[in-house]
Amino acid sequence: MYLHWTFPPAITGVISYNGVTRAIFTTHPVEKPYLVYQIGSADPDLAVQAAKTVVQDVSGFDLNCGCPKSFSTHAGMGAALLTNPDLLCSILTALRKEMPPHITVTAKIRLLPSQEDTLKLVERIVNTGITALTVHCRTRNMRDKDKALIERLREIVEFVQGMGSDIAVVENGDCTGWEDAKRVRAATGAHSVMIARGAESNPSCFSSEPLKDVEITLSPAYLRLVCIFFFLHRSWQGLIRCCRPSISITTGALQSSASFSSKALE
Repeated sequence: MYLHWTFPPAITGVISYNGVTRAIFTTHPVEKPYLVYQIGSADPDLAVQAAKTVVQDVSGFDLNCGCPKSFSTHAGMGAALLTNPDLLCSILTALRKEMPPHITVTAKIRLLPSQEDTLKLVERIVNTGITALTVHCRTRNMRDKDKALIERLREIVEFVQGMGSDIAVVENGDCTGWEDAKRVRAATGAHSVMIARGAESNPSCFSSEPLKDVEITLSPAYLRLVCIFFFLHRSWQGLIRCCRPSISITTGALQSSASFSSKALE
């Protein structure tokens, strides 16, 4: 028998949206000004329903139109929306119509094989009234090992500007941190960058002075917080999820160390 319990929000401040057996989404009021809730959907009505459920605890919603994994695409979500622009735009239009003006609505897409088709899709998306557009500079069939096609983004940025739109265009793909973002922005004209793998290896990569030796300077303190989380929530699944960044950091450090050792022996 498994017993799940948590302290009341009045004590922890944590806001939890619970499913049948576990928390589906947890947050804290301190996160609200920075928290954009990403939605995977293939149904405008369900997307709006989901957004209305948590709108009081977030600052915006982003429609995921880029996930290439089968759990998403088989149901018409994620990257499957790239080839169904009518559905994609109907979801964005519905979200923008139903959300309060202060709540942002954005989208994250991937490149289409053809630049011409990509620009046509971007035009339709921008016209839904979104606040920002993130472009993962890989196509649906490309993976992380494939070099991001950032050279294609400048034309997209200039195209959006040419539409008379002042929305932000954000680059995603192969940016590792603060300093590297300067290179990406210079090459693409993007307003900002989105970082994923770099942040898993070093969460301070967004800082102009990122932490060094994070497996020593960050991981121990982070793991202590994870232990407190488990004490409060008694969630093994949550514990595993929280430990992944630390495992990634440690693994990356070991790989770097092994690489350095090998070269030193040559």
